[in-house]
Amino acid sequence: MKNSLEPIKRNSLSNLVADRILDLLHVTGSKSGDRLPTERELCEQLQVSRTALREGLKELQAMGVIETRHGDGSFVSKISVDELFTINSVRLQVIEINPEELLHITEVRFLIEGETALLAAKQANPTQLEAIEHQLQRLIAAGGVGPKSLKPDLMFHIEIAVASGNIIYPKLLRLLMNLTMRYRDEIIDDFPEPYTGATIEVHQRIFDAIEAGAGHEARAAMREHLEENITWARERAARLRDQRTGSEMSLGAKAKTLLIHET
Repeated sequence: MKNSLEPIKRNSLSNLVADRILDLLHVTGSKSGDRLPTERELCEQLQVSRTALREGLKELQAMGVIETRHGDGSFVSKISVDELFTINSVRLQVIEINPEELLHITEVRFLIEGETALLAAKQANPTQLEAIEHQLQRLIAAGGVGPKSLKPDLMFHIEIAVASGNIIYPKLLRLLMNLTMRYRDEIIDDFPEPYTGATIEVHQRIFDAIEAGAGHEARAAMREHLEENITWARERAARLRDQRTGSEMSLGAKAKTLLIHET
């Protein structure tokens, strides 16, 4: 691949090397499987040391953009749609989701899942209906909101997304669900049911509408269910904001009191 890259100053960090190589892939229209120039060629073009170049290449490897084959050079990776929606399990354990972000995730689910329910009602096959009902029965057996119900609850929604026939919906929803699971304990302890059995009842209504092929009813039931989730997430975020504000005001008052005494 021939190109005219700008030389990088010697005091630049290795991530700038990665940026320049990404520029190279873009301007040359590189595709998966294409071979990058040799290390020597890249070092000459970018005017950096081999050490800096290799650090930049390592960054691109970590991003999944390139793969290095021993003795054969570096190549543009093939990135599947699945990989775009996959979070490494180790990273998932340490990722932080604040209450505002949980609210935003729930709002995105509202936009997506009304349509997945509508589509599932129109085209779910018997096997897919059985998979949705299986998760519903697990939810019923768990008794509604509780430690044993969250996973079948989330899987119920994912199976509906699978039945929608759109391959992106379940991948995106699984990503959102994995992020939601970071709040597992809070959801179990704090999510209010309007009355005992309400969670099971609304899931049953969603399934019944899908099974009957009633798309608009399925979408309405799903949106009603997720509106309750949005209300909970919004109220929880507001409570935590108020708590933080109260703590900051207390600290401010204490500091002011100390300041007054010192003067």
